[in-house]
Amino acid sequence: MGCGYIGSILAEELVKNLDFERLTICDRAKQNLEKIANKLGEKVHPVQLDFSKYSNLLKIIEDADLVIGLAPGKLGFSVMKACVEKQKNLVDLSYMVEDPMVFDKQAVDSGIVIIPDCGVAPGLSNILIGQASTQLDELEDVVVYVGGLPQNPRPPLNYKVTWSVEDLFEEYTRKTKIVKNYELVEVEALEGLEDVEFEGIGVFEAFFTDGVRTLHQTIKAKNIWEKTLRYKGHVE
Repeated sequence: MGCGYIGSILAEELVKNLDFERLTICDRAKQNLEKIANKLGEKVHPVQLDFSKYSNLLKIIEDADLVIGLAPGKLGFSVMKACVEKQKNLVDLSYMVEDPMVFDKQAVDSGIVIIPDCGVAPGLSNILIGQASTQLDELEDVVVYVGGLPQNPRPPLNYKVTWSVEDLFEEYTRKTKIVKNYELVEVEALEGLEDVEFEGIGVFEAFFTDGVRTLHQTIKAKNIWEKTLRYKGHVE
């Protein structure tokens, strides 16, 4: 569900590594579907789809065993809601503003698996933190630094957009949840600006972004927050 930068790569990896009856790829942009279909051939079934119509979501997942959600954040919640309604397993990578845990009881009662925020961070970071929590007596500070940075940055932003541009702007404007002294609080995006140095690489700037997501409901720690890394001068 979504065939942009990430979805196109994921479709190719699924075809290479898994044996399945059919892989349906959906996107609003016809050119995205054609590009993937031309590369992968009969192994994929392209469907041009308007994700904003809820009835379309219910129909397209009717026969699916697993749904992979890569819709823009503003549509991710609807995809998740449709999967819960149709009792379909979902791996979701959208950056929705809503709390996916509102579907927890329904998913458990239906016997389906919903994995939200399944990216690098949030995503892989959550898995590593969860693993650490099983090996430590208690957690005090849970701090995530994440930044997909280009090797050869170009001004003015010194950044390479590899995912939804709309969601990138959302990341820079959305209020951010962090845990401070065991209390869940909201701070403005881009706050908490600090310099972080990596030996042999250089000095970067880091600021709060909305990456805690479900961690404050599944992990107990005194402080939990995520900061995004960028080349110096990016925030300015």
